[in-house]
Amino acid sequence: MDVTNIVTPIVSLITNIGMDHTDVLGDTIELIAKEKAGIIKPGVPVVSCVEQPEAIEVLRKTAQEQRSPLYLLGEQFSYERLEGDDHEQSMSFHGPFRELVLKLSLLGEHQCKNAAGVMMVLEVLRQYMAFVLEDEAIQSGFRSTAWAGRLELVNSEPRIVLDGAHNPEGAQMLARSIPDIYKYRKLNLMMGMLANKHHRGYLEHILPIVDTLILTEPDFRKKMDVEALHDLVEQLKETKAKENLEIIVERDWKKALELLMSRTEREDLGVVTGTLYMISDVRATLLHHTDSEKGW
Repeated sequence: MDVTNIVTPIVSLITNIGMDHTDVLGDTIELIAKEKAGIIKPGVPVVSCVEQPEAIEVLRKTAQEQRSPLYLLGEQFSYERLEGDDHEQSMSFHGPFRELVLKLSLLGEHQCKNAAGVMMVLEVLRQYMAFVLEDEAIQSGFRSTAWAGRLELVNSEPRIVLDGAHNPEGAQMLARSIPDIYKYRKLNLMMGMLANKHHRGYLEHILPIVDTLILTEPDFRKKMDVEALHDLVEQLKETKAKENLEIIVERDWKKALELLMSRTEREDLGVVTGTLYMISDVRATLLHHTDSEKGW
C-alpha cells in the first residue's frame, strides 16, 4: 500500500513525495511535487497524503487551476493508529463523511497513513460516484492486502524480516517501525545498495538501531561497491551508530545471508534491507522460489 501516484478518470491519489529518483523528477520538493501534480486532471477529485508545506502549496495551486476538489491528510481526513503487533495493526479513519476502524495486514505507521489515503479515495468513489462498496468487502481488502518485501517476516527460526527501504525516507520509516513492531535482544541488519541513491541520509536513520551491520552487494550491474559503502559507514559511525556496532563486509550476498542467519539467535532479529533487486533474490532464496516464481 506504499503507492505513490494513482490516476483514473474519476479520482487521483498522490500519497508521498520524497527525494527519490531526483535524476528524473527534480532535485527539490517543489519540482518533484510539480511532476507528480501532473496527474491532476480537470474536475477530477484529488486525494493526497503529502505533508511538506511546499508540496501542499503546489497541489493546492494545481487543483485550483484544474478546478479539482482536493482532499488533504490532516485537513479533510485523518487517521489514528490504535494498536499493532508483528502480524497486524489497527487504525481509525476519520473522514468528512464518516469514521471507520480498519485492521491492516501491512505493518508500520506509514502503512496506516497510506491506508488512510486509500480509504479517502474509496469514500470519494462511494459518495460522489455512486460506487457500491460494502464495509465487509472494504475490511476484507485491507486485512488481506500483502506486499512482498515490505516488513515481511519470511523466516521464523531465526526471525528474518525483509524490507525494501532504499532511500532516506524509507530508512526513516524502517528505523521507526522495527522497534515498534518487533521485540528483540539484538538487531542484525544486512544491506546492499545501488550506486545512485542517497546513502548518507539512509545510514543516518538506520545506524542508531543496529547492533551488527553486514554490508554486501546486490547482484545487479548498478550495485554500489561494498568498500565504498563501508567507507561511508565509517564516516558516520562515531556520531550515528551504537557504541559497540559490529561491521562485517562480505561482497557475496549469499555468503552475507548465511552470516546473518548464523548470527541471529532466537532472541534476536535479522533484517535484510536495501535495493529491491537484492530483496527479491534473498526472498526467493529463503522461500525456495525459482526465478519464474519471484513475481517481481
